[in-house]
Amino acid sequence: MTAYYKATRTLEERFWAKVDRQADDQCWPWTAATTKGYGRVWDTSLGRHRRATEVALTLTGTAVPAGVFVCHHCDNPICVNPSHLYVGTATSNVRDMDARGRRVSRVPHPAARGERNHQAKLSDAEVVAIRGRYTGRRGEQTSLATEYGVTPQLVHLIVKGEHRG
Repeated sequence: MTAYYKATRTLEERFWAKVDRQADDQCWPWTAATTKGYGRVWDTSLGRHRRATEVALTLTGTAVPAGVFVCHHCDNPICVNPSHLYVGTATSNVRDMDARGRRVSRVPHPAARGERNHQAKLSDAEVVAIRGRYTGRRGEQTSLATEYGVTPQLVHLIVKGEHRG
């Protein structure tokens, strides 16, 4: 592709060429550049990158005012299917994350505990199994840690009931 050809294509042509459109009810993954997991596309008229989700809504007739968020019903940041997107505020976005248990912060949120926390090393079932198998014998924490691919310190916290995986 020559630079001349790229320059003559519209934003809409360039945008949809980078979308893996599947069935209407499925996610449509963005297949080009991303930043922090979200698609981005160069808008020549503005001379800057824009979020692919914003462009998807704009191209399909939904206005996206400045200072608002484009949120996902599907919780898939790379999805640009307009039927999976909606316009919201920072507050509504945080409420949605809390309702779905997706917010993880330094202060544990009750909905993001255990395997619902994206940083969890173990599933809830594995935590229950570790607690059930632990008998207190010498070296047992180390052997359980090796078996489950975690540290003995984590096994210690799990069996004491101070950690959920």
